[in-house]
Amino acid sequence: MLILLSVLLVATYAQLSLSICLLGVLGTIIVAVTQRPNLFAVFLIPLVAFILNWTDLSIVTRRFLTISLVIYTVIILLYYTIGFGNDSDYISWRSYSEEFVYRKALGFSHPNRAMMYWEAIAVPLLMFSSIKWRIKLLPLVIAISVFLYTETDSRTSFVLIMICVVFVVIGNKRIEQPVSKTVRGWVCVTPAVFALFAFALPAFADNAKVNAMLSGRPTIYLNLLNDYSILAPFGTKAVENGIVDNGFIQLFLAKGATLAILYITLLMRLLTMAPKMSFRTVAILGLFLVLALFETTLLSIVHLFSVILACEFDRRAFSGTNPEVHSNSSKTPLKRLN
Repeated sequence: MLILLSVLLVATYAQLSLSICLLGVLGTIIVAVTQRPNLFAVFLIPLVAFILNWTDLSIVTRRFLTISLVIYTVIILLYYTIGFGNDSDYISWRSYSEEFVYRKALGFSHPNRAMMYWEAIAVPLLMFSSIKWRIKLLPLVIAISVFLYTETDSRTSFVLIMICVVFVVIGNKRIEQPVSKTVRGWVCVTPAVFALFAFALPAFADNAKVNAMLSGRPTIYLNLLNDYSILAPFGTKAVENGIVDNGFIQLFLAKGATLAILYITLLMRLLTMAPKMSFRTVAILGLFLVLALFETTLLSIVHLFSVILACEFDRRAFSGTNPEVHSNSSKTPLKRLN
């Protein structure tokens, strides 16, 4: 009753839509029944999108990047000064180079996470800056990325950052421009396409070359799918913190097929909320989905936030709704920072 009363009050005074109210109530009930708070992550997309709808994107973007950079820098400084989190460092065998590599976690729980969190900062830093500042930031982003890669040997996030750099160099002046209606239509269904492709990867478990190139991930996926079922009502709690290295498979196994399909549907619905879609949104979404294909980041709010932010920026830029609320927003969210 308290939950329902709270939702009623919020819906009344914040003009919350009925669908968001129902999702919020459903998510809260599921958490209460299962006693697994992390299941609520499935319902974050509409809630975060609603919050952004009532904020100044310039301020939100600057604060997100500033806080993220400060926390990230402090963790790495603590790692190098007092050895914070150095018990997560380890030596890994790289079959593609046939050598052992010492991988540093830089204070995080895993070397991949150290690079993944930097990717979550570097991409919006480049994508939401002005045309002038993107070029100025490129050398700094490249230098930091190369340094982090030499320490963590985390390939996927590093490659995606370099792809983002190339995208900025080639299409710097077109990033805010809209794509065609046909391209937008295809992009809106890419989350479902990537999910299907993710479940096709275990088929390469017997392919030595592909398996080695992906550091044994197809074999890991196949073993997990053999051990756990995606048909469990709310997934399997044991998979939550496991090393899955695939956000889609992890989502289906940890949350269950029903909640996983709901999450992917909400993500696709998010992409349709603006009448047009910019090249920026296409790029950010593509990087997000590719990373989730090889890392457990599909439910990572620091990565998802950039996607939601890009979609909200498109909605304001191409529809011009609620001018009284968004009067302080600008074409470039980092205008004041720049």
